[in-house]
Amino acid sequence: MYAKLVLRNAKRSVKDYLIYIVTMTICVTLFYSFLSISSSHYQPDIGSEYDFTMLSDGMKVAICAVTLVLLFLILFVNNYMLRRKKKEFAIQSVMGMEQRTIGRLFFAETFVMGMISIVIGIFLGVFCSQFITAMLLTSYGKSYELSWTLFPDTVLLTVCFFIISFIVVGMLNTRTIQKTKIIDMLAACLLYT
Repeated sequence: MYAKLVLRNAKRSVKDYLIYIVTMTICVTLFYSFLSISSSHYQPDIGSEYDFTMLSDGMKVAICAVTLVLLFLILFVNNYMLRRKKKEFAIQSVMGMEQRTIGRLFFAETFVMGMISIVIGIFLGVFCSQFITAMLLTSYGKSYELSWTLFPDTVLLTVCFFIISFIVVGMLNTRTIQKTKIIDMLAACLLYT
């Protein structure tokens, strides 16, 4: 029953979730692109005379910076979604649904949308990493052909990072929903309509 409710709510809020999916997809794409360059499976053909560890270490620093921005974006987008759905939360509370259940349903909705973003983002990240590799090889005077390379360690790290992020933010959102009074949700509805 709750699964149907999650899917129905997601379909009804397609415009709101479109913003969420696009933002999260861009985040996953950037994360995967930079992380793939530092992968142990990443071995561009630039010749044996070049040491590639310095670039890999530089990418790890860039990944840390991108990660901080991504965490901020995930929190921001989730807070935006919380504000947009307060009217729905208030109606569900008035109808007798526990706020804990409402929080869990919201978590499930955002988690499903997050999983869609991860899949699309990794797919786009593969192409972005290819463009990074192409720029690298052209700077060394080498030719490059676009190829499909999916690095298992990079996929695993990307999926783990975003799932953990979604779970932590989802728990914070669930707690926020549980602590919000119904009257405050209803008052917020009047402000955002």
